[in-house]
Amino acid sequence: MNYNKNDIIQSLVSSGIRSGDSVFFTTSLGMVGIPPKEINSSEKLNTLFIDAISEVIKDGNIIVPTYSYTFGASTATELKIFDLKKTKSEIGPFPNYVLSRSDFIRSADPFVSVACKGKDCNILLSGLSNSSYGKGSFFSKMVFFKKQNL
Repeated sequence: MNYNKNDIIQSLVSSGIRSGDSVFFTTSLGMVGIPPKEINSSEKLNTLFIDAISEVIKDGNIIVPTYSYTFGASTATELKIFDLKKTKSEIGPFPNYVLSRSDFIRSADPFVSVACKGKDCNILLSGLSNSSYGKGSFFSKMVFFKKQNL
C-alpha cells in the first residue's frame, strides 16, 4: 500500500490522537507500506514520520523508546558504559534517528531509556528512580502524569 504524509496525519487523527496529547510511539516504519518515491533513505523516511507526528501532536509530547539494554549487556569481565549522548538504541533506525535530533531529550536509564520532544518532557524525564519499570520509573511517572491531565 502506498502512502504519503497526509495519509500518516489522517491515520493519526483517526486513531484519536490530538494536539496536546502525550503519545508513546514504538514502530518499525518498514512495516507501514510503500512511502512516496522521493523518500529514498532511512533518514528521509524518519523525517517524514516525525514531521507528520509533530503536525498532529503540536503542543503535546512525542515519546519514543530508545532502549539500549546497556545495563543488561554488562558481564563480570566487561562493563558496558551507557553514555546519554553516544549510546545507540538497539531497537531500530527510528529511535536512533530521534536520538540524532537536538529537539529530543533522552532519559538516563541505561536499560530502557526513552526520548521525548514536547512541552512536558523536562517534567516527565526528571527525578526518575533507578528502576526501569518500578515505582518512580518513567513508565510509572507517565501513568501518574496521564491521570493528572485527564
